[in-house]
Amino acid sequence: MRYGTVILAHYIDVAKDDLVEALARYNGSFGKIKYPDKVITAWRQHWRNKTRDELPRLQASCHAYGLRACRFN
Repeated sequence: MRYGTVILAHYIDVAKDDLVEALARYNGSFGKIKYPDKVITAWRQHWRNKTRDELPRLQASCHAYGLRACRFN
């Protein structure tokens, strides 16, 4: 897990905090949003009680991609 988180942190830096792009790079599917959408959907289900204001980094990094997971109530 430590190695995987170091790699993901590297991709977050490379993507300049764009979480969707970083997840796609991590998965080897850069330019596609299927994997990031799955990860963010699972993450949002776990943290479903969080509001838009509590997750600004997530909202800011994936709004432009139109992912279902990024739609807040």
